[in-house]
Amino acid sequence: MSETPGGPEPSGPQCDVVEVRHHAKKKLMQILERARADSTYMLFSRRDIIELFSSFLSLQELREAGVGKFFDLLPAPYIEKPESGSLALIYVIHDQDERALKDFVAHYRSHELSGLDKSAEYHLLIFPARSATMEQILEQECLFGTVTIHILPLLLVAIDQDLLTMDLRHSFRSCYLHRDPAIEWSVAHAIDLLERLYGRIPVIVGKGDLGFAVCAAVKERRHALDSSLERPSNTQFVSSDSLAKLVDAASNNASASPIHSKAGDTAALAAIDKMVIVDRSVDLLTPLLTQFTYEGALDEVVGIRLNTLKVEKNILFGERSRQAQRVKIDFLTIPLTSSDPLFCSIRDLNFGVLCPYIAARRQRTLQTLESVDDAETISQLRKLMSAMRVMEQENRTLPAHDHLVERLSKELSDEHRLRLHDLELRYVAGDAPTLEELLACMERPTSAGRALALAGIHSLTRGMTQEEVDEVEAKVLSEFGWRYALAIPRMVESGLLRVCESQAALQSAQRAYARTSNKFNLITKCEYSNPADISYAYNDYAPLSVRIASLFCSDAWKGKLQYLKELPGDEFELRDEDAVMESNWWLNLLPSGSASAASTTTPSSGSPPGASTAASPAKGLVSASSSSSLWQRRSSIPTRRPTIAVVFIGGVTRAEISAIRWAAQHKLRADVRIITTDIITGPNLCHNVATVEPINPS
Repeated sequence: MSETPGGPEPSGPQCDVVEVRHHAKKKLMQILERARADSTYMLFSRRDIIELFSSFLSLQELREAGVGKFFDLLPAPYIEKPESGSLALIYVIHDQDERALKDFVAHYRSHELSGLDKSAEYHLLIFPARSATMEQILEQECLFGTVTIHILPLLLVAIDQDLLTMDLRHSFRSCYLHRDPAIEWSVAHAIDLLERLYGRIPVIVGKGDLGFAVCAAVKERRHALDSSLERPSNTQFVSSDSLAKLVDAASNNASASPIHSKAGDTAALAAIDKMVIVDRSVDLLTPLLTQFTYEGALDEVVGIRLNTLKVEKNILFGERSRQAQRVKIDFLTIPLTSSDPLFCSIRDLNFGVLCPYIAARRQRTLQTLESVDDAETISQLRKLMSAMRVMEQENRTLPAHDHLVERLSKELSDEHRLRLHDLELRYVAGDAPTLEELLACMERPTSAGRALALAGIHSLTRGMTQEEVDEVEAKVLSEFGWRYALAIPRMVESGLLRVCESQAALQSAQRAYARTSNKFNLITKCEYSNPADISYAYNDYAPLSVRIASLFCSDAWKGKLQYLKELPGDEFELRDEDAVMESNWWLNLLPSGSASAASTTTPSSGSPPGASTAASPAKGLVSASSSSSLWQRRSSIPTRRPTIAVVFIGGVTRAEISAIRWAAQHKLRADVRIITTDIITGPNLCHNVATVEPINPS
C-alpha cells in the first residue's frame, strides 16, 4: 500500500462510514422484525425514500426481512386481502411530510370501505424523529391507537466514503426563515450518534450562532452522560466573549502544567480527532454562485439526488424524441460515488479542463485496443489483456460521462449563461455592476431561482437600498408572476438579501465585503489544470466557508480571531481535556512553515519527541514538559492521519465539498469527513426560500 500523501499510512482507530450504515440498517431491521407478518408490504410516500434506504440496505435484504412487495403511496395501489395468514402494511413517511400523512389517512379510509382494515395491521414508519404535528393529525383522525408508530432515527445517511447527509431538504429555510429549533436538535443528536459510534470528539470548534447553540446542546448531553456514569466531567465550553483572553493567556503561558487523562477512558479510542461546525449564515454568498466543478455543474444543470443521477436515455444519448418513440420514458440511473474510479477522478475537476481530460482518456483507451495487433508473444498478450481488464473496470461509465460532459458544455457555453457568469465574477471581484445590468440579466430565459440568486449576490457584495429592493421586487413579479410575490421579503428575512437604510450604510457594506475579501484572500488566480488553491472550484473565487473551515481545522483561527469577529455569529470551542491528550494526532495539522506549527520531523518508534529535532507543539495545547509522557503512553498505538469532521448547518454545495477535499489533500494533511444538513444549489436554495414547493433543476 502506498503512503497517503501528506502523512503516514492510516491505521489505528478509523472513522469508517460503514459504521453509520450498519447502525441505520440495524435500526430498520429491528422495526421490520416487530412488524413482520405472513404478508408484509411497504408503501413509500416518495420514490426517493427507496433511494435513501438503498444507501445502507439492498432490496434483497428487505425481502429477506420479510417484505414481500413494495408500492408507491400515490397513486394508491390496489391491495388484495390475503386468503390466509396475517397482512402488515408499513407506510414509510418523512416526519416533515404532512401531505404524505394525509394521503395515508385517505388510503386507510378507502380500506375501511373495502373491509381490508379488519384483516390488516397498519404501521407508520416515521423518520428521522417523532413529529408532534403528525401525532396531532392522527389523533384528529381517530387513528392514534389504531396505527402502530415506529420511529427510525435516520439521523445520518452515508452517501459516500467521506460524505454524510442528514437529508433535511429544506434545512436552510427552516433555520433562517422559520427559525425552527428542530434543526439544532437534529444536528446535536447526529453528533451524539457519531460520538456513540466513534468515541468522544476531543475538540469541537466553529463559527455561527446556530453552531454555538448546537455546541451548547452537545455540552449538556455530555454532562448528562457523565453524571449518569458517575464520572466527573472535564468538558470546557469557551465562547467568543472569553476566547480572546484565553488565546493571549495561552501565548504567554506556553509551559503550562500538563493535563493528564484517565487511563481506560473511552475517549482514547476516538476516531474523530476534531470537529468543525460552520453556519451557513457565516457565508451566504458562496452557495448563490455558479459552481464550476464537474459534480457541481451536474447538480445545477441536471440534478443529483443522494449521489445518484437519473436522466432520460433519449436525452443522454440523443435518441429520437419522446413523441416519435411513443413508448414509456426510459431512465438511466448513474451512481456518482467514489466506487466509480472514473467519476472519482473527475468529480472535483474544474469543468474547463474536463473536456480535454475525457478526450485524453478516450484516446488512451483506443491506443490500448490498437496495440493488440502489436503483441508478439504470449507474455505481452497476457500483460495487454490484464491492462484491458483494468481499463474496462475504470472506464465502464465513460460513455455516460462523455455524453453528460457534452450536454453540460452546450448548456454552460450558451451566450446567456456566459453573460450571467461574467456578471457574478465581476461582483465577487469587487467591480461595480450597475442595478440596470442586474435587472437586464434577471430577464428570461434566466430561471427564477438564478435571478433571485443574482439579486442576492448584488446585495451581499455591494449592498442594496430600499429603492433598489423595490425595483428588483417589481422585476421579479413582472418576469415570474404572482407565485413569487413574497420572494424578496422572504429573502430579506432569511439574510440572502440585505437592505441598507442609508447611503452611508451602503458604503459600509461595500467596504465590509472588500475587507473580508482581502483578509481571507478570496480572489485568487490559479491554474485550473493544476490548481494551487481552492479558488479553482468557483473560477478564481475561494469559498469563504471553506477558508473558515480550513482555519479551524489547522488551529490557525486563533491568530485571525479579529477578522473572524467581523463575520456574523460567535466563535466557540468545546474541549474535552481528557480526550484531547489521548487523541492529539490533529496537533500535527498546522501547515509546515507556520510560526505556531510543530516540527515536521517525526521521532522514531520508542523515542520521545524530545530526542528528535522537533519543535514544541502548538501553544496552549500540549506543553513541552508533557511531550515525553505523552509519547510513552502512545508508543504502542499505531499512527494515522488525523480525521476531522466538518459540519455544515444549512447546507453545502458540491463545489464546496470539492474544495474541502482539495484542501484536505494538499493543505491540511488530514482525512476529512463532510457532514451536512442538506446539499444545495443557488437556484434551488433561493426558490425554496421564496416559495413553498421545491423544483427540479433546469
